[in-house]
Amino acid sequence: MKKQTKFFVVAIAALITIGSIVFVSCNKEKNNDANGNLSRGPEKITLESPRNANNPYDTIGALHNILMDYCREKVREYYMDYGEWDVPAADDIATIVLANHGITAPYLNYDYITSLFADSASCYVDYASTCGASTIEKETVYNIVSLVRNLVLTNAPYSEIKELIVNQEAIVLQNQLLSSNEKFDILSATSVLRHSLHYWLTNNGFDAGMSLPAKDDDPQPTDNRASVWEIALADLGGALSGALSGASTGANVSSSFENPVPVIIVGAVIGAIDGAVKASCDKATEKAKENQTQQSQGGEQ
Repeated sequence: MKKQTKFFVVAIAALITIGSIVFVSCNKEKNNDANGNLSRGPEKITLESPRNANNPYDTIGALHNILMDYCREKVREYYMDYGEWDVPAADDIATIVLANHGITAPYLNYDYITSLFADSASCYVDYASTCGASTIEKETVYNIVSLVRNLVLTNAPYSEIKELIVNQEAIVLQNQLLSSNEKFDILSATSVLRHSLHYWLTNNGFDAGMSLPAKDDDPQPTDNRASVWEIALADLGGALSGALSGASTGANVSSSFENPVPVIIVGAVIGAIDGAVKASCDKATEKAKENQTQQSQGGEQ
C-alpha cells in the first residue's frame, strides 16, 4: 500500500508540474490571440462538466481538451492558408502544439499513430498489449469500453455516460488485483475517454468551417455519435498505449520541469497526454476528410 500511495503522489506531482506548464502557456497564447479575427466555428454545446475529482489522474483528460482547442485552431489556420489539410498535416500540427507546451514524445510519431489506428477492431486493446498492457489491464479496459459504447451509440445523455465511467473508475481504484502502474494506465485512459467524449460532443468534430457546404436539397446530416465515438475511442487507445510506451522508453518534457520525479512516471504521464492528443487530432481529421468526400460525392450526383 505504501508503494502504491507513493506512486500516486509522485505521478500527481508530475501532472501538477506538467499541467502548470500547459496552463501558463495556454493563458499566454489566449491573451495574444484575444484580438485575432480567426473564425472559431459555431457556438459550443453546453454539457455537464467531464471532471471526476476522485480520479487522481483526471488532469490528463483535462489537458487533452485544453490542448485540443489549440490543435483545432492551428488546423483551421492551416486550412485557411492552404485550402486543405490531411492526417499527416494534422499529426505535424499536434506535434508542434504539444512541443510548444513542453510535451515531447518522439516515439509517438505518425507511424506509431497509424499502427494504433489499424487496431480499431479490438478497440485498440490488442495494440496496447504490444506496448506492455497486462491481461488484467486489457480485460478491464475492454469491459469499460463495451459498457460505454452501448450508451454512446444509443444516444444516452452525456451525464449518464459520465456517471458510468466514473463508477467504473471507482471500481478500478478499489481493485486490489491492479498494481499502481496498472491503475495509472487505466485511469489515464478513462479520464481521456470521459473528457474526449465531452469535447467532441461539444465541438462536433473538425468539420465546422472546413467542410464543403451541403446543397440546399441535401438531407440534413445524421447524428454524429458514431464519429464522436470513433474519435474518443482512438483517444483512449492513444492515452493507454502512450502511457505504456512512455513508461518503458521514457519521454522528454521541457526544461521547466524540475521536480525530481522518476523518469518512468514522467514518461508515462507525457506519453498518455501526447498519445491522446495526437490520436484525437489525427482521428478527427480522418473522420472530417471522410465527411468531405461524402459531401463532394453527393454534390456531383
